[in-house]
Amino acid sequence: MRILLIALVVFCSVSCTNDPPKEDKKFEVATPANVYSINVVYTDAQVYTGTTRYVFKDKTGKRINVDIPNSSQGGTKVYLPGNLLENTNQGPPTANPHLLGQSFVLDYDRSTNKVIAVKPKPEEK
Repeated sequence: MRILLIALVVFCSVSCTNDPPKEDKKFEVATPANVYSINVVYTDAQVYTGTTRYVFKDKTGKRINVDIPNSSQGGTKVYLPGNLLENTNQGPPTANPHLLGQSFVLDYDRSTNKVIAVKPKPEEK
């Protein structure tokens, strides 16, 4: 019985050490230095079988398509407002008519040159 008690004490003292983790986990986060933004106007959205395309125009009138896969597998995460699409009782969702023509900001990752966020443009004072 004493041997079991001694073994338990030794085991607990060995396993309860406060050693720091052996490997630091590194996360890549888009910092403001790695992001650039452009002002755009929301013009349309199309929902396809495998993707949803949000269409914007920049100040020069150039179309910018932001394609988002409908599945959550793989790809780059893009943060979107939840109300860009409007559900209809007939057919696939369409662009929210209340937001068409509204100003938005597209954030791009400088390293990949891909859109990482679509945000409503802040109100100008």
